[in-house]
Amino acid sequence: MEHGMANDPVDAETATLLRRLSMRYAEGMDRRAPDLVLSAFAEDAVLVVSPAPGSAMRPTRVVGHRAIASLPPALEAWASTVHDVRAATYTVVDGATAEGLVDCVAHHLTHTPEGTDDRVMHIRYRDRYQRVGDDWVITEREVDVLEDATGPFPGGAAPEDDGR
Repeated sequence: MEHGMANDPVDAETATLLRRLSMRYAEGMDRRAPDLVLSAFAEDAVLVVSPAPGSAMRPTRVVGHRAIASLPPALEAWASTVHDVRAATYTVVDGATAEGLVDCVAHHLTHTPEGTDDRVMHIRYRDRYQRVGDDWVITEREVDVLEDATGPFPGGAAPEDDGR
């Protein structure tokens, strides 16, 4: 996926709608809610994960709702996750297409007898969006994992599972 990001910035209303897509995706992943995740994507969307340098993770490419729906349940390996969506920049490609760079810090918590481990991934989403009626959907998402490290959860014990 190639993203130019050399076009004009989107207006404030469009930026809000596009940011909501990333928030919806993050919430759906953290709640293990495939339907919520899918609501952010076009039916034939492409999602590519590029691991951090030196990571044991393998690159992954999934296409379409059926494949994307398998992602939230895969997070069951962790007691809980928190995807913290941060800075975002959006540009217009044309009236019905936009691109975005969205930063995220994702915490993946595991409880052990010694305490709680936190796998922290610094991620940059490189998105392409398509307008559908009055809303937008993600047609392409490249998940660039910039950093991937595991250590003790700061402050000791993590919050209890939210009871999904």
